[in-house]
This record gives sequence, C-alpha cells and structure tokens, in this order.
Amino acid sequence: MRGLKKPVKYYDGGGPMLQATPTKTKGVVTKAWLYRFQIDHRERFMGLGSARVVSLAEARAQANAARQQLAAGVDPLAARNSARMAARAAELHTATFRHLLDQLLDSHGDKWRAKHATQYRNSTAGLWGSGVTEETMEGKANNRNDNRGSRAVAERMTD
Repeated sequence: MRGLKKPVKYYDGGGPMLQATPTKTKGVVTKAWLYRFQIDHRERFMGLGSARVVSLAEARAQANAARQQLAAGVDPLAARNSARMAARAAELHTATFRHLLDQLLDSHGDKWRAKHATQYRNSTAGLWGSGVTEETMEGKANNRNDNRGSRAVAERMTD
C-alpha cells in the first residue's frame, strides 16, 4: 500500500470495507474498517475500528451485527452513538465535584501556576465530596458559608 496518493477502499463482499488513506508523512498509510449502509436512500458509513487493532473477523462480526440492526429497522450508527452518550451520562452523573474539579485543573496543565490552581481548589472546598446533581449544586451554592467563587463554579458546573 505504499505510494498511495489518495484514499482507496477495498471491499470485502457485503461486509466491512478497508479504507486506506495516505498521511502527510511519506510512505505512511492509515487503514480503517468501515461498514457502508443506506437509510432513507442516504449512504452512511460506520467506523468499525483501526485495522491495526480490529481484525478482519472482528470487523465482519461488527458488520453482521449492524446488518441485523438494519433488518430490524434500527439505525446502527444512531444506536451506537446513543449507547455511548448514555454511558457517558451515567459516568458523569456518578462523578463527584472533586473529581470534575481535578479534571478541570488537569486540563489547564501548565497554563496556570500552582498558586492559582490551589486558590481555585480552595475557593471550591465547600463543594467537595458531593455527587453532582442540580439539587446538591443548588444547595451548596445557597449555603451561607460558601464564598462567591464557589457559587460561580456551581453555576458553571450545572450549565
């Protein structure tokens, strides 16, 4: 597959197809398994994974599962996306405020000094340890012992 100048698709005969795409690095080609299907006369492609990670047998199994969903009248791409969204929502629903705050501070990385991260963490100290729900955030924001900074954080976290 060396020397590709544009993306090429190799069909497996009714199952997955392998898409080989050249990268900007000379001689490097990325390969991914795709499943092509139609819904309402519209062509759709569903990614099945990288060819480096997913074998042909696994890609065929995923394509067969998607084909069964299509036969049942279900959009396999929408079903997969909704399942991912539900899992993410469940994960966030059980997260504590401290866990989310740690993620926020980690995402800023080197942009903030350690002093500012500590100040931000201390200004939200009254919110730690609670499950993140609208009721707990509203109750914590209305608490008289919380300062103005933690109310602002609570409002941002519920938006």
